[in-house]
Amino acid sequence: MNQYAIYSVIVGDIDDVKQPLVIDSHFDYILFSDNIQRKKIGIWDVRPIPYSCENKRKLSRFPKCLPTKVLLEYKASLYMDANVQIATDLPYERIIELAEEQVPWAGMNHPDNIGVYEGMLNILNLGWVHDYEVLDWYCYLVRQGFPDKCNMFENNVIFRSHTPLVESIGEDWWNSMNEVTRDQFSLMYYLWKHNVPIVYFLPPTETIRFNTNNFIYTNHNPNKRVLKLGILEDLRKRSWKESPRKDEYYGSNFAQFAKYKHPRFMLCLWGLGLTFRYGWKALLTVAKRKINR
Repeated sequence: MNQYAIYSVIVGDIDDVKQPLVIDSHFDYILFSDNIQRKKIGIWDVRPIPYSCENKRKLSRFPKCLPTKVLLEYKASLYMDANVQIATDLPYERIIELAEEQVPWAGMNHPDNIGVYEGMLNILNLGWVHDYEVLDWYCYLVRQGFPDKCNMFENNVIFRSHTPLVESIGEDWWNSMNEVTRDQFSLMYYLWKHNVPIVYFLPPTETIRFNTNNFIYTNHNPNKRVLKLGILEDLRKRSWKESPRKDEYYGSNFAQFAKYKHPRFMLCLWGLGLTFRYGWKALLTVAKRKINR
């Protein structure tokens, strides 16, 4: 057994098993899965996820958040999303360098190079998260004094030394999955809370998707990010797009909602007014699309 592990997670049929283009014998390769029966696939040793739940997204987060629990025999690890492949020797050299320097945590810069608050609103605009979920976490960060300009990691490649500090951060991060499903938002808060400096695995000009030769990125299964919105939430989103301010997503109001004791109530109140004013346009647009089909 080696001191360092490269690991990934596949839950359901979101991704195919991809092999690294460059392999280093000083590292062990471990794949956690909920449904793969084979014990070995190429370089990957397949292990079951030591946790069970019906929520597939949350299930995949267990090994991702808690390497000190699922890989306790290793000194350090590199997590990669299953759609990422190592393409050069540099990632291996970087893992050893960070481990020897006792760096607790290192990640990849988000390709949009944006802060957490802006990132939350962008994700909301894409329809990948429910608005009330983002609002709750947005308000929590504001009340905790979390800085507005803290850039996000993308979290598709994460280096960690297996230390008590990293274990504490991982526990906090994992527990937050009950509140917010997008792991970028909560991770940056917990790194800040535990006074962990922001260290980049590769220079911040390199991201997994762009400007790097060290990794290869493949798009996930397109069904991965399908989110079924509630009727009222869907109508609220459609109403906003029919308003004269459609270029500004309604999440821009979250900073105002955060000032109130009951921000969800303010969101609902504001949403009712929005729907009353522009909802008829949204419904008319949907009806026209169905007729044209």
